[in-house]
Amino acid sequence: MAKQNTQSIAQDATTATADTQRRIKLLKPHGHAGRDYPAGSEVTMDPDSAQWLIDIGSAAALTTDH
Repeated sequence: MAKQNTQSIAQDATTATADTQRRIKLLKPHGHAGRDYPAGSEVTMDPDSAQWLIDIGSAAALTTDH
């Protein structure tokens, strides 16, 4: 099974907006909702979960270029 490096940890598209989501890069493997994400994956998730992963050293914040 091929793993992709860019994933969206999921949200209902009707409620997920750029203002309510945060993009991070995983520094360690992470499992969410029965799915495994390898280190190096770039994921989008709610800000609280993203900050928690950053705080425990499992992820780094990504900046956006607008």
